[in-house]
Amino acid sequence: MLTLKQLRDDKEAAVRRLAKKGVDARPVIDRIEQLDDRRKAIQQELDNCLSQQNQAAKMIGALMGQGKRDEAEAKKAEVAALKEKSVKLSAEMKQTADALQAEIVLLPNFPAEIVPEGTSAEDNLVVKLVENYTPLPDEALPHWELAKKYDIIDFDLGVKLTGA
Repeated sequence: MLTLKQLRDDKEAAVRRLAKKGVDARPVIDRIEQLDDRRKAIQQELDNCLSQQNQAAKMIGALMGQGKRDEAEAKKAEVAALKEKSVKLSAEMKQTADALQAEIVLLPNFPAEIVPEGTSAEDNLVVKLVENYTPLPDEALPHWELAKKYDIIDFDLGVKLTGA
């Protein structure tokens, strides 16, 4: 899977490399960048909100210690509003992060540099062709029977252990 860093570091190279596979990645990468920018903005707003919550909570303790109960109650209401805002921001951030992940997985991995451009199997480059296959004898056993015959794998014990 491609990473956000790969796409952000060199967008044009990513578009060019994915074009080898016939993928028009530019619109997807643009959406990914927009979602990532939105996620970062939400994260920053959430961090600020949590910081304000912590500062207000410390002030409540100080105000209570000074006997300023009315001011402390006002700060408590402020903290409650900040907590509500932070819950909404956390939910929005999760939703944005999920959307971002859903977009990233739409893109295939980059093809290797030696992969020729093309959109079908006919465009592929034949690197090696094997024409002499070793023929199997007529009485050749499948691998599961060979494993049982030579006692390599204990299938019965495996069934007992896994329950399947």
